Amino acid sequence: MQNMILDYSNSKSIFRSSEDKDSDSILANTKIMTNYPVGFDNQFYIIKDLAEKKITKLIQNNTDTYTINIEETIGWKIDSEVVKIGDYSCQKAIGNYGGRNWIAFFTSEIPVLDGPYIFQGLPGLIVKIYDTDKQYDFSLVQVKKGNSDVYDVRSKKNLNINWVKFEKLSKQYYSDPYAEMKSNSASNRKVVFRDENGKVMEPDFKGWSKSRQSEIKSCNNPIENNHRVNYK
Repeated sequence: MQNMILDYSNSKSIFRSSEDKDSDSILANTKIMTNYPVGFDNQFYIIKDLAEKKITKLIQNNTDTYTINIEETIGWKIDSEVVKIGDYSCQKAIGNYGGRNWIAFFTSEIPVLDGPYIFQGLPGLIVKIYDTDKQYDFSLVQVKKGNSDVYDVRSKKNLNINWVKFEKLSKQYYSDPYAEMKSNSASNRKVVFRDENGKVMEPDFKGWSKSRQSEIKSCNNPIENNHRVNYK
């Protein structure tokens, strides 16, 4: 379970983890980045411009930022079923995205035509949405007013890629997860490795790579199942 935040202001929104939002706030105010996700697997950073109908998935790999324009449409079908979720009267809708079938419940009591991750386009805020295989489940926990600054700082300088390039980069990273770190060591840059007790140690790139590759394969269950990378 992970706490995610959907910031919404003036028809624009950012969906990201609470850690990413804290990092973005620090970056906006100090120009220092404190959170450097690595790899390309299962990141959930989405930027939406609802007025322009533009949705962008952001992927951070260390200091490199990539974006993918989400062009797949959901094609919602609104059902007559109405249920109470928390304090809100919610209506059911069914859609398809990423090779998965989704069931959503939205409320028109909150006039924000948005929702978690890439999901939007219903006449109200999506309060709950899950795929029919029940591998992903997003549920609203809290609604509160904040300031108008959503800290949109990571979309300024990036490289836009498509899903084909995403797969290529993912496989490239998987084949050698510590390539950059090894490069720094080989170029005689001052890189010191310490164990959990603070003792200087020799890097075990081979062992670390096997462990990271195993982690990537075991967690290879992206929302975009139609763009799942086949790691070998």
